[in-house]
Amino acid sequence: MRFYAAFDLHSNKSYLGIIDENSKRRFKRKLHNNMATINPTVILFKPDIKGIVVASTYPWCWLVYMLMEDGYQVHLANPP
Repeated sequence: MRFYAAFDLHSNKSYLGIIDENSKRRFKRKLHNNMATINPTVILFKPDIKGIVVASTYPWCWLVYMLMEDGYQVHLANPP
C-alpha cells in the first residue's frame, strides 16, 4: 500500500498527517519539532511512504534536510 505524508510545520510542534492511496487517514498527531520525536514516528511508515509534503512556513529547512537524508522524497508546499 502507498502512503502519503504531510507536515504542517510550526515553531514548537508540527502536525503530521498520513493518508493511504485511497485517501483514508492512517495517522494524525502533533509532534515536537525534533529529530528524536519525528524520526521514530515517520520510520514506522517508511517502507510505504511515497512522498512527504512540508509546508514551507517557519524555518522548514532542518526538517526537509533530515527527511531527505533518510531517503524520503520531499516536496515543499507554498501555503497561501
